[in-house]
Amino acid sequence: MQLRLNIKPVEPKDVGQSAAVMIITDKQSIALIRRKMRDDDPWSGQIAFPGGLRKRGETLQQTAARETAEEVGVHVTPEGYIGSYRTHVRDLLVAAFFSIVHEEPVFHIGDEVEEVDWVRIDSLSPTITDAGYPAYKYDRGIIWGLTYRILSECLEEFNK
Repeated sequence: MQLRLNIKPVEPKDVGQSAAVMIITDKQSIALIRRKMRDDDPWSGQIAFPGGLRKRGETLQQTAARETAEEVGVHVTPEGYIGSYRTHVRDLLVAAFFSIVHEEPVFHIGDEVEEVDWVRIDSLSPTITDAGYPAYKYDRGIIWGLTYRILSECLEEFNK
């Protein structure tokens, strides 16, 4: 598989509660976090991109950059907007952005993150979860749900 990042020209309008995530990539690998287990987090323990809720007065690009710095200690600026996605757990609109780095960053894990992995895109393999959801599997976990939906739009298989 290879990464395909289609840049969309506009940020979504403020629609209720919003959040943003950041795909950090060198086009061969992506940064994935495992969220810490917490009672107040419906995505607790899952594999995800760095991201979180927008604060009052922030743009979604600012949210993506701030949350990335807080969660993995990397200061990046969004280079492109991938799209917006509704969550199934609560009424939340999540904007996905990406930033390209030219060398693997040194991560400094924040309070909400259990671990962060630099995962090669070619190590992801399509699978189905035990509950019947499409997912990607790699040596340290399963990517499913919203993170899967975002990532699947950015991946294309070789030999298509």
